[in-house]
Amino acid sequence: MVINGTELIAVDCNEKFSGVCIYNFDYSIEDTYCRQKLDENCFASTIGFVDKCFCVQSGNQTDKSCDKLAVLKDPYQKRIVAKNLYRNQFCWIGRNSISDLSLTTHPDWSNRTNRNRNYSVIGNDGRIFEYGRELDCAICERTINENNRVRLQLKHNLTSNYIQLEIFNAIDAYQGVICFTGNVRNFINLTMSTAEYVVVHLWPYNQVKEDTWCKTLQLPHMDVVFSNHIKKNTHEGNIFSVTWTAPITNISYSDNISCPSVKSGIVKYIKLVSQLTIHELNKTEIVCHLHIIPTGYTTLDEYAILKEAVKNSSLVCENLGSVNMCFATESTSGSKTLHWPQANVGCTVVSQELCFQSDGLPVTRTCSGNGIAAAHWLPVVGSCAEVSIPPVTVLLNEILRAPPATASRDLSLLTDHEENLDAFQIHLISQILSNMATNNNVSIKDTMSTVSNMMKFPPSNLRSSQSLLNSTDIILWSLDEILLHVATKTDASGFMSEGDDMLLMQVTNLKKTDITGLKLLSSDSQGFNKTSLETLRHSPSGNEIEDNVDLALIIPQDLRTEIMECAGSKESPNVITSMFHNDLLFNEKGNATGKCDGKILSVLLPGFNCTFSAPLQVIFRANSTSNGEVKCVSWSYGVNEMMQSIHGHWSIEGSPKDLGNSSYKLCEFSHTTHFALLVLGDTQIGEGHTKALDVITAIGSGLSILGVLVILLTAVLFKSYRATNGVVINFSMSMGAQIIFLFIAGSAGHDLTLCTIFGALLHYAVLSQFFWMLTIALLQYQRYVIIFSSPPTHLVAKSCLFAWGVPLIPVITIISVSTANYGKNSSGLCYALGNYFIFGVIVPIVIITIVNLLIFLRIMVSIIASRRIKVHQDRAQACLLQLRLAFMLFFLLGLTWWFGFFATIGGGVVYAYLFCLTATLQGFVLFLFFIVLNEKTKSLWISITRCWRKSKDYDVTQDSASSVMMRRNQINSTDSCTDSTSDVLRRLKNRNTSEF
Repeated sequence: MVINGTELIAVDCNEKFSGVCIYNFDYSIEDTYCRQKLDENCFASTIGFVDKCFCVQSGNQTDKSCDKLAVLKDPYQKRIVAKNLYRNQFCWIGRNSISDLSLTTHPDWSNRTNRNRNYSVIGNDGRIFEYGRELDCAICERTINENNRVRLQLKHNLTSNYIQLEIFNAIDAYQGVICFTGNVRNFINLTMSTAEYVVVHLWPYNQVKEDTWCKTLQLPHMDVVFSNHIKKNTHEGNIFSVTWTAPITNISYSDNISCPSVKSGIVKYIKLVSQLTIHELNKTEIVCHLHIIPTGYTTLDEYAILKEAVKNSSLVCENLGSVNMCFATESTSGSKTLHWPQANVGCTVVSQELCFQSDGLPVTRTCSGNGIAAAHWLPVVGSCAEVSIPPVTVLLNEILRAPPATASRDLSLLTDHEENLDAFQIHLISQILSNMATNNNVSIKDTMSTVSNMMKFPPSNLRSSQSLLNSTDIILWSLDEILLHVATKTDASGFMSEGDDMLLMQVTNLKKTDITGLKLLSSDSQGFNKTSLETLRHSPSGNEIEDNVDLALIIPQDLRTEIMECAGSKESPNVITSMFHNDLLFNEKGNATGKCDGKILSVLLPGFNCTFSAPLQVIFRANSTSNGEVKCVSWSYGVNEMMQSIHGHWSIEGSPKDLGNSSYKLCEFSHTTHFALLVLGDTQIGEGHTKALDVITAIGSGLSILGVLVILLTAVLFKSYRATNGVVINFSMSMGAQIIFLFIAGSAGHDLTLCTIFGALLHYAVLSQFFWMLTIALLQYQRYVIIFSSPPTHLVAKSCLFAWGVPLIPVITIISVSTANYGKNSSGLCYALGNYFIFGVIVPIVIITIVNLLIFLRIMVSIIASRRIKVHQDRAQACLLQLRLAFMLFFLLGLTWWFGFFATIGGGVVYAYLFCLTATLQGFVLFLFFIVLNEKTKSLWISITRCWRKSKDYDVTQDSASSVMMRRNQINSTDSCTDSTSDVLRRLKNRNTSEF
């Protein structure tokens, strides 16, 4: 076995390797995790943590004992299962190639071998047996719910005067949590803990002299989770990373390796973070961090000073740079010079110049770093192309260069009139708001109007802008910063409020008021009303919440007192609250955690630098009718504790408490950000829907294959059918090939050659099917719209040349570039990859589908117009014929694929069902219209059955010649068998005669 990344791969025993690593793996921690997350009968399914476990489940009905039988994909998994079985215990498992290789028949069981079964048996000795007798258990595969994220919260506990760590969802933290303060560390072991919530006192607050922070690994995928920082020095300077190298002979291993001294007045201290010896190059590499004291210099000035200082070191300086950011730089694209702004690690930015690729997307660049070496720019993505720039983009770029105070009004007016802005234009707005956040004279009214208008933009454009450039996160951050600037501008009564139909804001001074919270009343309109926001002067219980309240914030008295007495906020103890009408600005990258149920609340406490003595209480009104699990969540975005830019996501805080009124949920939060109630998985097709869609697809594909086979059989048997239905026959062949190659390409295994072959064949079959649909569309257009044109000569030959020949061009082109352009995609299907998939598959399909839709609409208009002329025709019969034609053309032209497009762009599960129900039945609908409902074709099958039945009335081997001739004359006089039918009967009779 060879380790390739994180997988064990079986290799040929004749292969040679430079070394062998032998591992003794302890599964106890993984087993414990499975048991804690699922039940006591579960255990690890493989090496390391994954989101799937194997479980021993009682049952005697083979694969019906659980939703999915465990499939052993690697040989070592047999030992994993075996050690969790009792002596002489046998259980059902799923069947695959690994189990088939070692399949035997148990000597005590009857030999009932059936290799077509999808299950086999495993015993406690690790051997896999063929099916033999009834068993009482099965090894099931179960998936762990990954929605519960670990959260680490550091606080200064004022009662004990200790730094306190709260661990939420502790069961999902790998082994434990490690906390740091300076060079001191503390490891909290959680391997034996089964608690979801853990509180630990770390160090006495007065003894901690440096920043404190913690981290852990999130199971099952080992994502790093950081806590917040408790800072002892609020004026922390920058951190630079310097890499030194020296020949190995110059390094003394008798002494501890340390960083060279750097003589500079701005360096606070130096810390060794990495040391690597490279024997092949005869050198040692040392990475050190230079912690800079707070200065009045810019980061670039500090870099220039350090660049001179490190030259005087005894070692060779290979690299120097900031750990957290990439400096502003330049690059060229063609004849254009691009200027890239300074960016934090993880940020993707656009150049200051307007530079677009040929597809309209901006040219981008990403700042990369790992927290150890100096941050660096990744290569530029894309190149500048000569494309027309929309006027709105030009205008936004001008506003971006304008002073922030004047930009706010212009931006508000523009977003009032322009709603369908693209992803790059949304990014420009985010940059304008970011500039406005640095100015204290920005109009809060214009800012609220702009952000409210953006919450009406197309959701797909907002998602695209966030995915590409983190734009909606920048908008949320900018709004928070602007609100913090106006926090002191309350009136004499201690209030200030502003808002629009999608966004409300209120600032409340706790010294000037006696409020304990606020509530948002429901409204029949499609947006907010400022009069709907009311204050609370006592903490209501669940029973006291009126039915017309959408949202409520409660500030406990202890927390209210703490805000007023905390050193950072006591001069101006303000509470800033914002209410968002929808979640369009909260876009997660990749698959969404869930769907927000109701309004979103943001809370800011300007200057508050103490810990929460009591949590904020937020009451949400639950509106969703979904059965999904409901959680209290907060929005995590901006930068993590390593100063790396992250994409925003919902962090699960815990489960809400049900109040007296079942529609209200109470959540508690011990920090400030955006809060919401989330229905988990509500944005995705659930596992139940997935299984149902798979069943529908399998049934539909089976019916289509059956319909295609009947059509092809009809063509083989009847010459007259072949002569008049050449296009339909070829279309059926392409459809059948597509279904067959789709199945093969999905199960081609790891053989690269086979994957390339069947990926290319599937690509060709799919394109051929669509080109035949385009051919049919053009022929139907000529038949129903042009009408009086003469039919083309050699129609079938020309159609074959077009529909079978043109698809060869992209397939051959892709293969000629490289066979590696075909391979397994993210769905495990052998197919075209990358841009070859986009331009070789998606683009032709989209173009053909659009053309076919336009032809379909034109045909229907023509048919309806002709109906108005023929007033004498039976209206009911005419409508029936038109509906039948529309139904046939809808399937024949592939318009069912529009349902698939709508489902892909977020149309929901309904479109997914419509697509699977219609697209998979195309071959069966073809069979209905061209065989069952076609009178001429149906008569061919009826005549052949009649002639066959009557031909049985005599036997040419036994009857006399005169009686045979008499019966043949009777058949010919009473039936109208087609020539092709008579030919078939003649061949059948001759075959029977030869057999005797």
